[in-house]
Amino acid sequence: MSKRTVSAYVKGDTNTPDYYRIHQYLNNINGIQVHYHMMLPSRMYHRFVPIRKHNIIIVALLYILIYIRTTFALLKDAVFPPDYLVVNRRIIPKRSFFPIWQLISKIYHNGRTRILWDFDDDILSMGECSAADFAKLSEYATHIIVTHQHLKSLVAEQYQEKVIILPTTDGDLFQIYHDEHINKKRKDLLKHEIILIWVATSANLHFLQSIIPQLDDAAKTVKECLNKDLILKVVCNAPLYHDCKHLIVENIKWSKQAAIENLKNSHIGIMPLTDTEIARGKGGFKLVQYMSIGLPCIGTDVGYNNAIINPSFGCLVPKNDTPKWTDAIIRLSDPTKWESFSKEAFDNWNEKFSFKKNLSIWCNLLNAE
Repeated sequence: MSKRTVSAYVKGDTNTPDYYRIHQYLNNINGIQVHYHMMLPSRMYHRFVPIRKHNIIIVALLYILIYIRTTFALLKDAVFPPDYLVVNRRIIPKRSFFPIWQLISKIYHNGRTRILWDFDDDILSMGECSAADFAKLSEYATHIIVTHQHLKSLVAEQYQEKVIILPTTDGDLFQIYHDEHINKKRKDLLKHEIILIWVATSANLHFLQSIIPQLDDAAKTVKECLNKDLILKVVCNAPLYHDCKHLIVENIKWSKQAAIENLKNSHIGIMPLTDTEIARGKGGFKLVQYMSIGLPCIGTDVGYNNAIINPSFGCLVPKNDTPKWTDAIIRLSDPTKWESFSKEAFDNWNEKFSFKKNLSIWCNLLNAE
């Protein structure tokens, strides 16, 4: 029996956030042959995407290149239709001209190709996708895959039966949780310091920046009351600039491996948000990722965060509440309770955000094993 062909349109390679929504599933499914269409070549993506907002010439050149690459990829899929077309977030630049939608329409009407559209943020509020393109993708998609109910509500009522809710998870970390040496090292470190970790892309740095004064105040209290340093690891494709007097900030350039290594040596994962429409569309992936390696969590009480965190392993903090951040850090880093919080975090991940469960859903969507 020949393998089913899958044409996947993604932003980048496996060392980009797309990995957690698309690559980690398609790469673990038997019976399919996947061809990835990246919006940009890998080296160009990692070099220019983080700085594109600061240079209009780079923005224009990237737009032209993305448009050309997308057009030729769609032309190939229109001539040689795949069994499945997988679209991550959006298939095209926001402002699209001939012939992109004509090619997508041809693929849609060929009678063979099933279109699976996945998005994990409010791409309408973010301005990443126009309302017209969003409506067309909703119409053409066989299934629409989103992270939670709020994103489902963005889809027009006549297409909501196509929607499948699939929270973003991490399939690389859960086996590490059972490594006794790692957990022992964490507990030993906790005797002298409390290590917070924040893992994300530069587009989300403003969320972290908004609570740095609170964390700096918390570091002062932790030092005075517990005689411990409070350390914040920022694992990101751009650094956090700060003026902290008490909080120790470590900037670490993001890669999958860098994220894994630093999550192994941390105590609490954090996910601050501001209360905006875009933030309410966030899928809480950072929290889920922390839980998958047994980290207690602190998150701002905004959007999907409050559906993920419960008191058995974490704390929800009202926005702009300095004492609550301090209280949450001290509570979750209690050496007599940290191991219990860690176990509860992992158990909740295994129950609600299991990679194996998500993989089985993708297998069903692609009619594969």
